[in-house]
Amino acid sequence: MSSATPAQEGTAQAASSVWRFEGFDLDRYFTRIGYTGGAEPTFETLRALQLADATSIPWDNIDMVLGRPAVLDPTGVLDKITIGRRGLTCEERTTLFAAALSALGFHVECRSARVRMGAKKITGLSHAVVWAEVDGLAYACDVGFGVGPLEPVRLEDGARSVVGRWEHAIRREDGEWVLSGLREDGWVDLSAFADVPRYPVDNLYTNHFLSTHPRSPFRKSPRVSRINAEQMVVLNEGELRVATPVETLSAVEVAPEDTPRVLEEEFGVVLGAEDGALVVARIRDMRDKPAYNTPEEILG
Repeated sequence: MSSATPAQEGTAQAASSVWRFEGFDLDRYFTRIGYTGGAEPTFETLRALQLADATSIPWDNIDMVLGRPAVLDPTGVLDKITIGRRGLTCEERTTLFAAALSALGFHVECRSARVRMGAKKITGLSHAVVWAEVDGLAYACDVGFGVGPLEPVRLEDGARSVVGRWEHAIRREDGEWVLSGLREDGWVDLSAFADVPRYPVDNLYTNHFLSTHPRSPFRKSPRVSRINAEQMVVLNEGELRVATPVETLSAVEVAPEDTPRVLEEEFGVVLGAEDGALVVARIRDMRDKPAYNTPEEILG
C-alpha cells in the first residue's frame, strides 16, 4: 500500500500522463528497433525494450551542429529514425522511449540530470533520464546517454547492472542518484539526478540552449555513437573510435569531406547532399575554434 499523500499521488500521475501521446504508433516503433517481445507492462518487457532501443538507434547531434531544433513530438521522432534514417539526441530519445512505455501502460516519468563524465564541478541540467515504475519498484532507463546502460537500473543505493561487457552502478549521494560506469580508467560518474519530475517543456528549453548557443559543446562537430553488448563505435571531434568499456580497439582520423560517408557506413545515418555539404562546411569552419566543455567556458 502506498504511503504517498493524495497530493503526492496526484503529482506523480500528472508527471506520468504528460508523456502519454494519443495515436503513438507502437507497431512502427517496434519494427524500427527490431522488437518482437511481449507488450505487457512488466520488468521483462521494460528490459527487452531498452536493450532493443539502445542498440538499434544511434545517437547523433547533426541537427545541433546545423543549429536546428530537435524533433520533440513522438510522431516526428519516429519519422526521423524511419523516413529520415537518422539518429536521435538525448531529448528526442527520452521523448520516444517515454511515449512508448506510456502507450504500453507503464507508469513513466522523466528526470533532469547533470552530465558528469568524471567532472567534480557542478554541471548544468542538460540531460534527461526516463524513470519507470514496475510492481512498486522504480528504475532509471538512461536511453539518451548514447553509451549508457543497456538495461533499466533499479533506483536502490548500490544497485548494479551488467549487460555483456558493460557494467554500471547507481548510488545515493547528497540527495541525488549518481549513475556510474566502468571505463578504461576505472569507475566514472556519468550523470546525477534528483527525484524531481521533468516535463516535455523542459526538453524544449534544454535543446534550445544546446542547439543555438554559440558555445554549446554540441555545435562544433558531429558526435555520433552506437553501442551493443560488446563494444561502442563513436565519432567525435573528427576521430572514429571503436572501444569496449575498458579498451580502445581502434581510432582513426576522419577527414571533413569523408564524414557523410562514415556516418552512413558506420552508423546508418544518412544525410542528403545539401545537409552533407553543410556538415562538411561546419566542420571546416569550426576546426580551429576552441571547444567549450565546462560551465565556465560555455557561459564565458
